[in-house]
Amino acid sequence: MYRFAFVLLASVVITACGGSGNNNLSADVPIVAADLKIDNSNGRTATALSYQSADMIVGLGSLVVDNSQIADTPADVAKAAREHVSKAIDSTIHSLPIGPDMSPCLVDGTVTVSGDIASPFALSAGDTIVIELDQCDDGLDQVVDGRLDLTVMTFTGDLFANLYELQMSMAMSDFKVTTPADTLTSNGSTNMTLDTTLSPQVWASMRGDSMTIDSNASSETLTSFGSEQTVDAGISPAPYTWSSFGTLDSTQLAGVIRYTTPVTFEGTDADFPHTGELLVEGDSSSARLIAEDNVRVRIEFDYDGDGNIDDVLETTWVDLSG
Repeated sequence: MYRFAFVLLASVVITACGGSGNNNLSADVPIVAADLKIDNSNGRTATALSYQSADMIVGLGSLVVDNSQIADTPADVAKAAREHVSKAIDSTIHSLPIGPDMSPCLVDGTVTVSGDIASPFALSAGDTIVIELDQCDDGLDQVVDGRLDLTVMTFTGDLFANLYELQMSMAMSDFKVTTPADTLTSNGSTNMTLDTTLSPQVWASMRGDSMTIDSNASSETLTSFGSEQTVDAGISPAPYTWSSFGTLDSTQLAGVIRYTTPVTFEGTDADFPHTGELLVEGDSSSARLIAEDNVRVRIEFDYDGDGNIDDVLETTWVDLSG
């Protein structure tokens, strides 16, 4: 669940929906083969994992977003990354070149920031920021370890007027989040885009070729994935939208599935979506998650691919998130 307050490198706070209006996620969704036969023994798991994966990618798209509402599982990888990106960059953005600057975490461990930004007044292609966390414990019931590499790809607009388009890449190298319940280790790279030219409306997107998250119980690999998200802080409660796609290979499933959002999710503030759909596809089979409101969801299963509903599961967002 999401309430977005976008932060450009955590130094410029922007609360803002919509974006340029020319961005079309559905036009970019790749066609990837899926071979899991979805049935009544795996349908709920396939749907839950797809939703959690989509939720996590939207969360990763918020690395330059101050968002305390990212779900804990599995999006706490995104939440932890975002919090440390924000802190690290906020304290060093005006240092040219950056670091290496090591600082202690609140309870134990350290965070080291280095890199090179050409100008304190604008961002330029090739600007880099490296964040290395060494068993960093800020007293939030999680210990974070690993490395994040951020590289600016393009930047146009006015940084201080909060009107710009920014594209940057991010690589996660053994980025590990340890909580009392689990340990999640992420490896992969993504490209993020942020458009604030219609502020107070903001649009953000994420694209990536591969991301793997290993936990104590399983391993999930996402390929050919992406997301788009918007928020409008000019309205209260703030409305948001998000859509996502990806191909998921999980050790919890005996095959590969793909997911898309044929109907964009919509919600307000920190609530779960109150409308929208997530379609999970396997081998001549599918599951369609439909938001009934911001509490309840319905999953319709088509086990034989004939277009008819073979089974229905009524559940909740909270249940699918865990």
